[in-house]
Amino acid sequence: MSRERRTRALLLSLLLVVGAVAVVVSDVPTVAAGGDSDDDYGDDGSGDGDDDGGDSDSGDGNSGDGNSGDGDSDDGTTPTESPTPTATPTPVTVEGEPDIDVFLPDNTVSPGEERRLVVQVANGGTVDDEGLDTPPSGSEAVTTARNVRVELEDGDAPVTVNTAETALGDLQAGSVAEVGFDIVVDEDADPGVYDLDVTVEYDYTEEITNDDSERESEQDTFEVELVVTEDGRFVVRSVDEDLQVGETGPVEIDLRNVGEEDLRDATVTVRSPNADLTLGGGADSSTRSVGDWDDGDTETITVDATLAPDAATQEYPLELTVSYTDENGNRETSGVLVVTIDPDDAQSFDVTDVESTLSVGQEGRVSGTVVNDGPRDVETAVLRITETDDNLQPRERLVVLGDLEEDDEADFSIPASVLDTAQPGPRRFVVVIEYVTADGDRRESDPITVIADVSSETERFELTTVDARLQANDDGPLVLTIVNRGDETLTDATVSLTSQSPALAIGESSEDTRFVGRWRPGEQRVVRYVVDAGDEAGGQTYAFEASVEFTDEEGQSRQSDPLAFGATPAARQTFDARTLNSTLRVGEEGRVTVAVTNTGPTNVSAVAVTLATDTGNVAPIETEAALGDLAAGETAVFDLPIEITTNGAPGTRQFVYDIAYTDDDGDRRDGDSLTTDVRVAPERDPFVVEREDLRVTAGQSGVIELTLTNNLGVRLTDIQAKAFADDPLSVDDDQAFIASLDPDESVTIRFTVSAAGGASEKPYLLSVDFLYTTPDGDSQLSDPVNVGVMVVQPPPQQFPDWIIPLLLGIIILIVAGYLIRRRLGRRSTPPPREDVPTAAQDGGVDQGDSIPEAVMEWVDFGGSGESDASDASETDGGVDDDSGSDVMEWVDLGESDAPDISETDSGVSADDKSASRPGGDVMEWVDPDDITTDERPGEH
Repeated sequence: MSRERRTRALLLSLLLVVGAVAVVVSDVPTVAAGGDSDDDYGDDGSGDGDDDGGDSDSGDGNSGDGNSGDGDSDDGTTPTESPTPTATPTPVTVEGEPDIDVFLPDNTVSPGEERRLVVQVANGGTVDDEGLDTPPSGSEAVTTARNVRVELEDGDAPVTVNTAETALGDLQAGSVAEVGFDIVVDEDADPGVYDLDVTVEYDYTEEITNDDSERESEQDTFEVELVVTEDGRFVVRSVDEDLQVGETGPVEIDLRNVGEEDLRDATVTVRSPNADLTLGGGADSSTRSVGDWDDGDTETITVDATLAPDAATQEYPLELTVSYTDENGNRETSGVLVVTIDPDDAQSFDVTDVESTLSVGQEGRVSGTVVNDGPRDVETAVLRITETDDNLQPRERLVVLGDLEEDDEADFSIPASVLDTAQPGPRRFVVVIEYVTADGDRRESDPITVIADVSSETERFELTTVDARLQANDDGPLVLTIVNRGDETLTDATVSLTSQSPALAIGESSEDTRFVGRWRPGEQRVVRYVVDAGDEAGGQTYAFEASVEFTDEEGQSRQSDPLAFGATPAARQTFDARTLNSTLRVGEEGRVTVAVTNTGPTNVSAVAVTLATDTGNVAPIETEAALGDLAAGETAVFDLPIEITTNGAPGTRQFVYDIAYTDDDGDRRDGDSLTTDVRVAPERDPFVVEREDLRVTAGQSGVIELTLTNNLGVRLTDIQAKAFADDPLSVDDDQAFIASLDPDESVTIRFTVSAAGGASEKPYLLSVDFLYTTPDGDSQLSDPVNVGVMVVQPPPQQFPDWIIPLLLGIIILIVAGYLIRRRLGRRSTPPPREDVPTAAQDGGVDQGDSIPEAVMEWVDFGGSGESDASDASETDGGVDDDSGSDVMEWVDLGESDAPDISETDSGVSADDKSASRPGGDVMEWVDPDDITTDERPGEH
């Protein structure tokens, strides 16, 4: 075959390939960078039909020049098809609204009445869900009235509303809420039915469509009926009482007829519902006659009331009812009117500064001061002795004190003698204060006990000082200084101390003795005892007695009279504790910071606190803290590391601390246990895992990145991350290691994840857990953290964008090469010569010659030119040049009688008119320069 024929065949094949590629490319959606199959449809004429080249007729793919439907743009590019849109869920709409109504169940009032009206607000709620089975949450969302506010207005009713707008909060469908309003009915209100206005404002969700909702506000005004009855004909104008606990006094009540008619034969009954308050002669009610009672007149009702001596100082109610005959002659009774009275406290007195000069066998005096504690002034007060000790004989039993205003004082002095048989020590007097009230009534106070000391006949010993440093729940020193006032030198003297109360012990018992030996006149001895005060002994005075046993100068053993005195232990040592801060969290180690205050009353030293809480979920790292010295009122702060195990529950815990200290005497003491509330936070994940959009293409592998943040408040080390996945995902590189992470520090870890080729396009689960080491060296394994990996399908097969320009370039190069070669071939063709033999002579083939199937082509191996050389191969049927070499060869395209030099050659068909030799030969000239010397006839 000729070179031109082969070139044409190649060009035809390339054109067919290009056409096929164009068809394939036009059917493949354009894939945007990053693997996304979506494109900007506004640029190529698809999607919304907008383009920069002009206005489109519609949004179905028109662009540029406004052509519709064909997606052609004015720049000659091939449009791409829009991807199939994703199905959108059918919108579901739920509509509804609250249905509010109001009620006033108790709507009856009387003129002049002050009361509280209770308004009921109900929500019916309606739903329109278009026939769908709406879930309860949807119905509730559209029928609930939110932020409900209610306001009551007087409307046309003769009342004053004293309560402003009131909030009720949210009101769900089917519920009823109540709200109260204080009102005052006008005194001159006419009986009848009136309307009150109730305004209800609320918000609600009118419509919900999928995840969207529409909020509305509503204001409704309702009318409720208020009934004013004729019962309210009377109004209490004032109440005046002169009453004191334990006394009888008048109660005056001013009552006004506010009806619209005059009354006859009116009576007022006053009743006391409290047994401590009686009326008249001790009854629970008392009735007063008024007679005729004109409209608008005010009558004063006076009753005597008595309060029991042991009655509480408080307000007491009185109930009033009025019976009368109206203008129609009907006997009527009013409703109950309630008034209250507030009595004064009972009159009280006190006796202070009691002193005594009484001694055994002698006469002396008991002196003191009487104080009027009130609450009222008294006149002609007298102190009267009502009871004494059997060994005391008062010379006078009455002492006049005179008039005493509230808080006034009056001194008294009572002479009395003591029998010889009496023992020295404190003795009891009982007195009362008699007085006259401002109303002239004679009254007597409650009994008052007076204690007077009686000394011994001869005071041989004097107790000069008592130093008691005692404290409840502690033992302390009690030091006595005693002086020998006698005129003898005593020997073998001992001082014994006895406690008169079991609350205080001396040593191990109620009595203890100290030896003082020889004791000269005028000398003093100091003796020291240790007294243990009980838990409840603080703040109270307890009695002690000291006595001296000795041998006098005559060798007689004797014992002195008791030396009595009192001692008051201070309140027990106390401490207070409060939690300042807690970082405790379930599953973690944290710290509790506690402040301990010495609440007194004394200074302490070497204070130590021990955590006593012992539960399975609380694991203290340390339990003790030393606070040092604490003065009274001083505070010290300590903190303890504590771990809450994973079995613990979050919330508020109570921690108990034991406290120990050293007192002023150097003794080690234990204080009361201290309890504080400690907040334990819920368990948290040790790590926060953040991730971007994780995607893996089905049948391929991809690297996913996770951002890991230390969520604990401590530094974590040796962190080992391991990823797990189930089919169709697999993790090729499933481990990552982080040396350390400080609190809130983040690091990025990566895993290689593969998706099976048959995986569906949807998210799949990938789990990651972490093994890490805490600061105390413990290894912990976190719970798995689940992340979603999206498997996407690979994009459709396609040709790269550069394939079409490349193919076009190749075609252009081939065509250009062909044209260049043809032009060069024409230039090398020899011009016609006169001596060129004719077709009949050259052995060639003319157009008119009959050659059934065979054709030939010129093959010049040596160039053209005249030659007389004989052709050594004339007989081969070819055409020779002058050199004797064939420049043609037979090509058999079918059956032919011509000699067949090369059956395999692809010759030129006889009807191919593309190459003619002068003389009409059907041949093709070939430039010998285009044929290499190693080519042989029969190969072309």
